Amino acid sequence: QERATFDIFIKTVKRLYPEYMTGIEKIERGSIQYLCNMFVMKKELFFEYSEFCFAVLKEVDRQIDHNEMSTQGLRFLGYLGEFLLSIFIFNLKAKGGYRIKELNGSYILSDTPVLHPRLSYWGYWVLSKLTFGAIKKRYKQKRKALKQIRHIQNK
Repeated sequence: QERATFDIFIKTVKRLYPEYMTGIEKIERGSIQYLCNMFVMKKELFFEYSEFCFAVLKEVDRQIDHNEMSTQGLRFLGYLGEFLLSIFIFNLKAKGGYRIKELNGSYILSDTPVLHPRLSYWGYWVLSKLTFGAIKKRYKQKRKALKQIRHIQNK
């Protein structure tokens, strides 16, 4: 089913936007892709990309039978959108005249900020001086734990 969906997608892009053949060919035979639909671009370029992207996705969605798809499979338009961004960027590169900066993505495992251990140690020291009771005790314990970690790391 995924291959059939991808084939419909490629045929749709070729039919609606034949000028994007360079990008389509790179997607079909290559291993480079721009993931997560992350970009920063000028407003005019964004509108051009959006028009391209949503016209293709609307047409592909119209042609696909959703009844047999898994929950993960129902997210297919999101995956195809990533391919469309890649096709769009490949075409911009082929045209030339655009400054394109590529950066690595980062995956954040936790929303807890991680501070440099030495900075954390002194931060907990200050907080232990400014607070009272159980909170003060907790900051002292955290400072002590960081001191032990630093001692182990220095061995």
